[in-house]
Amino acid sequence: MVKINKETKKLIEKNAIEANRRVNEEKVDIFGYSKGDYVLDEELLQNKKVVTIKGAVDASFTVPKMKYRLIKLIIEGCENCVFNLEHSIITQHLEVSHCSSSTFNIEAKLQTLQVDLSNDIHISFGKGQAPSDTRVFHAGVRSLRFSTAEGQAHVADYVKDYNIVKGLEAKEPNEEMQFVTTFSDSKFSTVRVAREDGDIIPQTVKVNDTAIKKEI
Repeated sequence: MVKINKETKKLIEKNAIEANRRVNEEKVDIFGYSKGDYVLDEELLQNKKVVTIKGAVDASFTVPKMKYRLIKLIIEGCENCVFNLEHSIITQHLEVSHCSSSTFNIEAKLQTLQVDLSNDIHISFGKGQAPSDTRVFHAGVRSLRFSTAEGQAHVADYVKDYNIVKGLEAKEPNEEMQFVTTFSDSKFSTVRVAREDGDIIPQTVKVNDTAIKKEI
């Protein structure tokens, strides 16, 4: 085990505080918007690069192509909304949590999409977008639907997928159990992410429809 001396620890803490300060300076919250179509352009975002959309209901949001790129986009607690992502995110990472009955139209390159504790979510990859470039990690999500412009479709559901993971020994569905859905060979597939203490790269366990262990 590598020991960190007091000076190094203080420097790490100082750098973390400074990094957090810079993020907060670049952050804007879009809160409580409803019943409208909103374009998240540079003016609305106040030229901020870390954007959180919270608590929206019955609304549509479009992130259009702009001169500058966002660093981070987070969507929380939204219901019956449509999100059109046309603009590249520097991190190529989108976070979604506690949302329901919402659609995400992916029109820009995205490497990672994280969806947690949500229900009835539709991820749609637009024409010209390669879903094979994107890994979708999800935990505690019911009815997570995927589709492409070419007509491929797939549904993931943490309760259903829990029951059909080969070799799974847990006794009941766990909202913290993580799955990842990817696209290859013209089809989507979902596997469980199996993490062990100290793992840097998680293992995966295939979801096999013929390996149902127990119905709930």
